[in-house]
Amino acid sequence: MATFNHGKKCMGHNLTFDRHSKINYCIFVVTFVLLFHVGHGLDCSWTQGSDSIGAGTHSVPESGCTMKQMMEVRVVVTINGEIGTHRELEAKHDVGKHRHFQLWSPGKLSLNYLKLTWGESGTFGSGGFISMNSGTLAINLVHFDGSKTTESHAAVGGCIHVYDGTVTIKKSTFEGFSASQFGGAMYVKKTSTPMTIESTTFKNNEATVRFIYRLAFI
Repeated sequence: MATFNHGKKCMGHNLTFDRHSKINYCIFVVTFVLLFHVGHGLDCSWTQGSDSIGAGTHSVPESGCTMKQMMEVRVVVTINGEIGTHRELEAKHDVGKHRHFQLWSPGKLSLNYLKLTWGESGTFGSGGFISMNSGTLAINLVHFDGSKTTESHAAVGGCIHVYDGTVTIKKSTFEGFSASQFGGAMYVKKTSTPMTIESTTFKNNEATVRFIYRLAFI
């Protein structure tokens, strides 16, 4: 069987093989690369092992996903559902109390087209779903649903607690959250830049101060 080399490359690999296998080889290489880059999170495997999630874009499958543990975000992470739907991402809720994410600088967490459920940090904790020490949080078309948890989601910030950082929230919903002290939906101590909230609904959130509470010392 004759072989040849045109001096061309497929995904960076030199091609030297027979005419019939050339196309198959390229398909194999392209398929492998696509699976490696697109497959993150398809079986929710990114919620297992280390508590620090890896950088990149992760997908929540159509059937939803239950997290194995809270995820520490210290890098650039995007988690997507699907345009036009809100794919469910549940916090661990079998034993103990767990929020979804803890965000630290220089981490950036982007959430898109999702429905987050079950998170809580207990009556003495902060941020039932997300606790943000610093970094960047970008939320787009996310439904934060606190209705599945019957007790207080946190002491402060039933859904989100922001100690510092940059926050942008667009076209989202915060529903059914409670905090035993301040901020039924959110508690914001300070931000590095002005916080942006656009076209977002806050519904049935309860606390001493229901929405956003800023503690100022004079």
